[in-house]
Amino acid sequence: MARITPEHQKALEEIGAIKGEIKKFIFGADRTIDNMLLGFFSRVPYDDGRKKRLGCAHALVMSPPGYGKTGSARILANAISGKYAFIAGHPEMKVGEIVGFDMYHQATGDFFFVKGPIFSNIVITDEINRIHPKAQAFNLQAMEERMVVVNSINSRLRKIDNVTYRLTPISDDPNDERLVYWNIATGNPFEQEGTYTIPEAQLDRFSIFFSINLPDREEEMRIRLENVYGDDKNRPEVQVVMDLARAIEIADMTIKVKMGHAASNQIMRLIENSRPNGVYEDKNTGELAYSKREFATPQLRQYVDAYVKAGLSPRANFHFEAVAKTYAFMRGRDYVSLDDIKYVARLVMTHRVLLRREARARGIKQHHVVEEVLKNTALAL
Repeated sequence: MARITPEHQKALEEIGAIKGEIKKFIFGADRTIDNMLLGFFSRVPYDDGRKKRLGCAHALVMSPPGYGKTGSARILANAISGKYAFIAGHPEMKVGEIVGFDMYHQATGDFFFVKGPIFSNIVITDEINRIHPKAQAFNLQAMEERMVVVNSINSRLRKIDNVTYRLTPISDDPNDERLVYWNIATGNPFEQEGTYTIPEAQLDRFSIFFSINLPDREEEMRIRLENVYGDDKNRPEVQVVMDLARAIEIADMTIKVKMGHAASNQIMRLIENSRPNGVYEDKNTGELAYSKREFATPQLRQYVDAYVKAGLSPRANFHFEAVAKTYAFMRGRDYVSLDDIKYVARLVMTHRVLLRREARARGIKQHHVVEEVLKNTALAL
């Protein structure tokens, strides 16, 4: 175990305090809480059109109703001071319900833009697969670029202006460029009526994906037996334990976690081995070539070629490293181990693996492919 700094230890205690607030109300969901915090404190790169910046790692949670996914996310949002919004997805949702709309001011005869819930620091998009793709397109842009482009009415010039709004500063100071925008989306994997398949491009913009399993018997008994409501005087309440400025400081600390040669190579091996045929462009000839995938067993190469339509994109490299560093940081270490890579792989890879119809016909799921890749990829030493 590496010796950590006092600053690192203090950060772990503050993260633990957030967990404690969630555990006041949600029982048996430790892994869920850890994964949500993993997304919030990870720093992934994005391009806002002017420069490269770092922002939170968006998370997608899929599980049946009643497993605590929305409740956990809401309590986490309330434990961190900042602007928080909840978007309840439904099939008839309009773009304006997410982004905002122009409102007419009768006294002046002008239109002004009313910002929607997406202009918040923490956005919970509940039942995301119920939202029509037209409305989801704006959510998609905000997730990747941390900005929204809208057509706004300019009543004085009598024209439509294309206006860009940046998401979402932590203060009202126009010179403060620190920004926190974290989107955590939830979905129900079972219902089909009134739902839309999440576009493949949008899935890749979620850094991590995970589902929620049933709690063990003792924890499930607590859900029924333990009184979390209390009386009027002793009723438990979520306390704010961290402001956004401190959250950014802690997130920046995760960047300094060391990524050794072996861990870095292992990420690259897993990404390469998730891709069918390993197609790339030869830098010398410019022609299509095929990677040898030399660190995969022949059985894995055959399996991936048969059942996978597309593997991980180059963008996954950044997300993989960022989440692995944060996972190591939250485990009290200043370096990434191969075990960290193995755990994080399931969060980063599963939703990015696109399957062929042959896989669905045989009952092969995305997580089956990830397990095969992990099992049949040689360890980097």
